[in-house]
Amino acid sequence: MDADGDTIARQRAEKLQVVKRYAAKRLRFFERAYSGKSLRSAATALCLDCMGYMFAEVKRCPIYACPLWEYRPGRGRKCRRRKEDSRKAPGKALVEIQTLDPCQDMGRPV
Repeated sequence: MDADGDTIARQRAEKLQVVKRYAAKRLRFFERAYSGKSLRSAATALCLDCMGYMFAEVKRCPIYACPLWEYRPGRGRKCRRRKEDSRKAPGKALVEIQTLDPCQDMGRPV
């Protein structure tokens, strides 16, 4: 490894030790993110790091300007699933379902 690779490896090892010590249940997200296997885990790890390793805080994230806000864990699936279900509904019911968006009820931008 070159100097940059050594620095990256050292910083990642240090971060993994911190996560293991304070939030062992969240370690798998960081390991998958560092292995390059999952972009979703990378986003989850970043959100967890930002919000003190607590999923409840990630779900209530007030940092709307964050580029990952729309993709944070605990938000996207419910909204996406509702839209996918609405595509399957026939006729008039389709219009009614499409007007319902659970994200708007949370007082957050969609």
